[in-house]
Amino acid sequence: MNNTKEETFEGTWLTSELYKYIVKGKYYLGQYPDNASYKNTICSASNTTERTSSCEKTSSTWTGLVGLPRVGEMFSAQLGSGYSSSSYIWLITPYSGSNVRNVYYRGNLNTDTPGSDANGVRPSINLKSEIKIISGDGMSLDTAYKVGL
Repeated sequence: MNNTKEETFEGTWLTSELYKYIVKGKYYLGQYPDNASYKNTICSASNTTERTSSCEKTSSTWTGLVGLPRVGEMFSAQLGSGYSSSSYIWLITPYSGSNVRNVYYRGNLNTDTPGSDANGVRPSINLKSEIKIISGDGMSLDTAYKVGL
């Protein structure tokens, strides 16, 4: 998706209206092994008391228009989820060199090998900094956030 010209997405999820709101974002790829701080996914040092806004950022990053959520980001709900392989969603956060983290629909953090299961994907996009929420509370599809410049 990231290497496809925007015209290819016209009429799909990436409409010209949405495209004017998004920018390329930096996705941090720091590993998150067991018993580590989520800050290890962003900060190169394992100093858990240092603020992520002032830590030395990890050199493991990827930049693109579309990515995946990482460990440490807030999840509210996975609408329509129940117990199935797709109720797990992939994260961009590696556990090790061969395994990746995922989140179960109840919020549990798990580890899996990509391609081993049909886990769900929830794409992540970065909105421009001047975006404002103009209505909605984001608590349901009926009261979804409405944004504008």
